[in-house]
Amino acid sequence: MSPETLAITMFFTLFVGLLLGHPLAFTLGVLALIFGVIAGAGPWMPSWPALSTVPTGSWRNTCSWPVPLFIFMAQLLDASGIAERLFETMHIVMGRLRGGLGIAVIIACTIFAATAGVVGATEVSIGLLAIPALMRVKYNIPLIAGCICAGGTLGILIPPSIMLVVYGGLTQISVGWLYAAAFGPGFLLSALYIAYIAIICFIKPEYGPPETESKHYRC
Repeated sequence: MSPETLAITMFFTLFVGLLLGHPLAFTLGVLALIFGVIAGAGPWMPSWPALSTVPTGSWRNTCSWPVPLFIFMAQLLDASGIAERLFETMHIVMGRLRGGLGIAVIIACTIFAATAGVVGATEVSIGLLAIPALMRVKYNIPLIAGCICAGGTLGILIPPSIMLVVYGGLTQISVGWLYAAAFGPGFLLSALYIAYIAIICFIKPEYGPPETESKHYRC
């Protein structure tokens, strides 16, 4: 089997596995093992040694060691309910302002991103809490999607960021310097998101109406 055919088959199989609902980690791991064995059997790519040397070589880089700890920290924040309480607090403070709930989403995502370092935890945790509240007060649906997606992406930029850890390890650049360089752009991007929501809701009030209901939240 040629390298081109093998690559096409591998990606097609990956998409089929994801569409069937299999977990991403196991799908990637099993497919990598299967196609690595198939490729190693061919004369054009002796990949058998790579099955052992590539993983061990990657984890010998000490810059990569914080990655599983950041992921674990994000899971703790999600499972402990801290993310829920964070959004509830922002909801109480900002909910009665025009566009306030959208701004609360961005602020909550910014704080959560500065403690988790991953996109998935921020998107899922804040999204599950924010979407029902935003839909209840009849926010503009594209604006809802934009708030969740844009706020979630702050997790890969605002330190601690797993992406910056991996990038620093691959390029042999100090992760500390990367973190120092990412603080400004990360919080600037958050401020621009907030400014956009405030302006668009001022121009078009129906996009982000204030919440008029009185609802009790535990904090």
